[in-house]
Parts: sequence; structure tokens; C-alpha cells
Amino acid sequence: MTDSTIETKIVIIGCGIAGLKAAQELYQQKFCQDVVETAPQVLILEARDRIGGRLYTVDGLNDRYDIGAAWHHDILRNPLFQEEHELKKKNLTASKYIFDDDYGIIFDEMGTKLNHDKDLKLEVVQNELEKFVELEYFSELEYPNTSYFKMVQKYLFRYKDFLTDAQIKYLNGSARCIELWHGTNWKKLSGKYAQMDHQGRNAMCLFYKDVVDRMATEFPLDWIKLHSQVCQIKALKDKQERISNRNRNLEILTKDTKNGKITKVLCDYVIVTIPQSVLEQSLYDVPAPGRIEFIPKLNQDIYDSFQNIHYGALGKIIFEFDSAWESKHTRFYYTGAINNNIIDAVRNGQAFNGEYLNKIDSLTTPTYNNTITEQLDPQNYPLLFVNYMGITGKPSLVMLMQDPLTSYIEKLNAQDEKATICNIFKPILLNLFKHLGYAHANNHNGSIYSEILPGLKNIIVSNWTIDPYSLGSFTACYPDDDPIELSLSLERGQSMRIRFAGEHTIMDGAGCVYGAFESGKREAQYILNNYF
Repeated sequence: MTDSTIETKIVIIGCGIAGLKAAQELYQQKFCQDVVETAPQVLILEARDRIGGRLYTVDGLNDRYDIGAAWHHDILRNPLFQEEHELKKKNLTASKYIFDDDYGIIFDEMGTKLNHDKDLKLEVVQNELEKFVELEYFSELEYPNTSYFKMVQKYLFRYKDFLTDAQIKYLNGSARCIELWHGTNWKKLSGKYAQMDHQGRNAMCLFYKDVVDRMATEFPLDWIKLHSQVCQIKALKDKQERISNRNRNLEILTKDTKNGKITKVLCDYVIVTIPQSVLEQSLYDVPAPGRIEFIPKLNQDIYDSFQNIHYGALGKIIFEFDSAWESKHTRFYYTGAINNNIIDAVRNGQAFNGEYLNKIDSLTTPTYNNTITEQLDPQNYPLLFVNYMGITGKPSLVMLMQDPLTSYIEKLNAQDEKATICNIFKPILLNLFKHLGYAHANNHNGSIYSEILPGLKNIIVSNWTIDPYSLGSFTACYPDDDPIELSLSLERGQSMRIRFAGEHTIMDGAGCVYGAFESGKREAQYILNNYF
């Protein structure tokens, strides 16, 4: 039973960057600009109470922060960055950006700085490891797609005679920093797809809210309908059914997330831009918040491609302090705790086989399923700290973490356990202070956090694994996954009228904001080419 009916031509589900770009492209190509209608001919249905999707800028006490995506990646071929740059040159509305790529500082659980060391030469052997992985996968067409963890261990076993004990130990830490690109553990991560060939530098966006707000002004405001959770998409294939539904081809049911009212939306085309993790729920007949039921069910090729792909969960914690520190380095990598016994295990290994790998596995941080029932120690996981003193001049740290730590910390935050979060990261932060040059000895500011960590006045924690409209962050590849099949099946679409966009539907820019941006443009052009 529906409470109301809306008729339109095109529906876009999700008002993230892909949905915004699709709407912008439709309007810029004159779609409906010259048509006088009583109702919008394009509707963007957004379940949240805001636009932007996984682009989400929050206000802190020191500054603003992007709690979701924060960078323009691959600037040599990033059309969104180029668009923003051109607007900036013309003094038009555009977000700011800063090139914050930095060699950074790598430190361990004792606070020891590991890179730029003339004896350890960690950067040199790290580069050699990456080249080894690349050459291995080029060595034969059917080379097994194993985990990145196993590829690292294969390198250490094969070349241990040319490595020092310290290099064997610390490569087990520095190699794991790749987890902070993918949002998942190196034992789950595909060795074949873990290392990325970056197309230029990265520029931190200051801030994505400005990009989102700018794009939302480039088509009619009444196209956007917030608090509209899509529950069902039905293709009206029967002629009589179409006649009874005003000769439209699709019927979409939405639920108002504030009052629960059901609205029927009749249209001819739909672009579905929800995240891969949320779309996956549509494959199974299990009710879940954010799940969309497709009638008929999603095509077999889409179903099959989802069996060979996964997604990560990159989370963030923002630590805000009340006084400045010396360092302007923008990036600090923490390796995670490393078991010294791993050196002897590598040295004494006689054969690279299952027994050997099980021994190494037992000396490293275990993986976990999605359901975490025990306490995790952040000291066992690599972390990335972005230093805002080197970016905006504000005494704040933005920390990036990966699953399973992301799920664990976001669950603690949902239980209002911020003090617990401060306590469990305290040892790592105290070691980081040595490299920041932060004089914190008696710096109590009256906040509950400064009682735990001197000078700390506020923390902000992401909630992407808890948010039913994101359920993580972006595409990640496990061993034997095939990201190409997913992007191809979704680019083909469910039909010519049911289309898909988002970072998971495109190869060039997969996992990146600009990939989602380009996919929105692609689908708008597809509909324009077919509509007329």
C-alpha cells in the first residue's frame, strides 16, 4: 500500500559524487531545461539527511575534516581534479587543495624511526619487494593469485641471504602499510592487485563538502529528495502493467526515513549509485536496512561477478589538540608490533611450504571475520597519521585504519566509548609525539580526553561500517578476485533502463572519487543517447 505516487523520467538513487555528476551532466546537456513541468523530470533519491554519500566533511574544534574520502588521487588523469583546478584559476567556486605527498616517517612500537637510516635501508628493500611482486606476476600467465602476505613471505624466504635481520623484521611492518590503501588485512588482500601504479601525485582536497555543494548548484535543487530510502525497483515488462502505471517502464518504491511513508515513483530510467557493499545485499532474500529488492532479480552475470570481489573498510579517527608542535611532515606511518621471533623463523626455514607459512602466520597478527567478539589491540596494526600542522597549520592528527580494526573502533564509538578509544591508542600517540616534537608534559585543558592524553581536547570517529548506506568503504580484492568482471557486468547494467554507477563500476579510477565521478557521467550520457 503506497501513500503517494510521483511520476518522473529519470531516477538517480544516491546523492554521492556519482549521482551528483549524473544529474549535473543531464542538466548541462539540456535535459529538461526547456521543459515546463509541474514536477521534476529527474529525481535524486537519497536515504540520508544530507548529500555527498561517502564524501562527508565534518566540523571539529580546530578545523574541518573529510571523514570519508579526502584526496584527489592520480592527478595526471583525474578529471574532477582538473575541473576543480580550472575553476580555481578562473576564481570561480572551487575547493582548495594541497599537494601533501611526503616521504613521511615510519616508526615502530618502541617509537624508533625506521626510514632514512643508512644501515637499515628500509626504503631500498621495500622497493625491491614491490619489484619482486610485480615480476612474479609477470613471470607466467597463470601465476596463482595468492595473498599479499604470502608474496612478502616468499620474497623474504627467497632472498634472506641478502637481507639483514633488521630488514627481515621491519619489512613485515612496512609492507603492511599497503593495508591503509585498501582498508583490509594483508592476509586477505590479493597479491596481484595490492600494489597500484599511481598516475601522478595525490592532492588533499580542502574540502570535499565544497565540491559537493558546488555540484549541487548546477542543476535544479528540487531534483534532490532526501530521507528517501529505495526499497524496490520493478521493471514493468507487461504492456497492461505499463498502461496501468501511466505508460512508464519502471516502478520504484521508497520509504521516508522520518515518517515511514511509502511512495511509488514511476519512471523510465534509473541510475543506481549505492555502494558495492550495499548493492550486494540485493543478491540475497534477507531483509536489511538499505537493501533494494530488484524485480526481476539481478542478472546472473552480476550475481556471478559479486562472488569474486570484496570490499574494505577504511576508517578514521581525528585527534584534536590545543597547542602546536614542531614537525611539518605530513605523514607518519606506524608499522604495528612485530614479533622478533619472525627473524629466526625466516632464517631457519628449509622449504617455502604450508608448514613454513603456518609458522610465520602464527607470529603475525591474525585475521578476523566480520563479527569481532574479542578486544583488538591497535598496537598490532599499521596506521597512518596525517599531520594537519603540515597542511593547515592546525594541531590535529587524522588517523587512518583498516578492517578489522575499523569495525572494532567504530563499534566502540557507537557505544559512546571515546575514552576507551583514547586509552587504547595512547601508547602509539605518545611514541608519535617524539617525532612531532610535541611538548605535552603538563598540558591539561580540562577536557575528559586531556586527562588521558595531555593536550587532547576532542576526537571524531568515522562510522562507515555501521552506516547501513555504506557498510564499509570501497572495493578491495582478495586472492582469486576479479575486479574486471564486476565493473564490466555493472557497466552493462541490469537492462538498458536500469543502470549502475559508482567507484565499483569502473576500472579507471576504481576505489577513487574520480572513478565514481566519471561513472556518473558515463551513465548520464548512456541515457541521453538512448532517450532521444
